Amino acid sequence: MNEMAMGCARGEDGQPKQALSVTVADPTTSTIMYWQVGDFMPKIAHVHRMSIPNHKQPTAEEAAEQTKRSQIAAKTQRHDEVRVENLGSKTVAGVLAEGMRTVRTIPAGEEGNDLPLEVINEQWTSKELGLTVILVDDDPRRGRTTVEFEDLSLGEPDPAVFAAPAGYKVVEQHQEETVVAQ
Repeated sequence: MNEMAMGCARGEDGQPKQALSVTVADPTTSTIMYWQVGDFMPKIAHVHRMSIPNHKQPTAEEAAEQTKRSQIAAKTQRHDEVRVENLGSKTVAGVLAEGMRTVRTIPAGEEGNDLPLEVINEQWTSKELGLTVILVDDDPRRGRTTVEFEDLSLGEPDPAVFAAPAGYKVVEQHQEETVVAQ
């Protein structure tokens, strides 16, 4: 489930009201449903049936091999120095995760830089879940971005998460036709 702010509009009372766009991917039914939430938004949930790929996380060995291949490709195009570090394992959000860090050094002058630049990517992956639980991108050209699971529930999700809100009309989108349900 992904909720994203879409901005604000003035409601009937003249006060600004926030609108949200909600997208829910349900791999068990191969559907993606999306709707908008806000006082001034239509109460329609759109459902698309599609194939949602099952992405398997590579093992540490496979990740190292992929990194090595990309290093060779990068070196033929640029003069970057790349090194890969195994960070071992640690518990993140209650699950065991294996860490890998890739450090890429961009030589001085390669991108108009006076000094070498170090770009660090760190990834912590749960083999059991096939899920990246921490991702860190530290690039002096863009800054540091960290994505981390803080509260991970291993139980079955509440079925209400995969349903449109009460009062919404569900519209199934097909390539050739639109079918209205409810």
